[in-house]
Amino acid sequence: PRTIPLDEFSEERARDYYPNLTDHGPRVSGTHADYMARAFLVSEINRLRSIADPSIRVALSLQDFNTSEVGTLQNIAVRISNVDSPVNS
Repeated sequence: PRTIPLDEFSEERARDYYPNLTDHGPRVSGTHADYMARAFLVSEINRLRSIADPSIRVALSLQDFNTSEVGTLQNIAVRISNVDSPVNS
């Protein structure tokens, strides 16, 4: 049985998501597997944001950048904060 409270990190629960990130194969930049993993992560972040306590702010930012070796890449950045905290701190 799972004994870690839901408001604490659990490696066991985190491992439940592993197949969703790896079932499509290696996540090499620009591949279908890369796209599917990114889509899964964004979907889960948005799902968690929709059920978060109203006192919690969940900000999602997709940050595109370019490298000469690979081309365009994208970071997925998530900021979790109290709604009373300043947005830009």
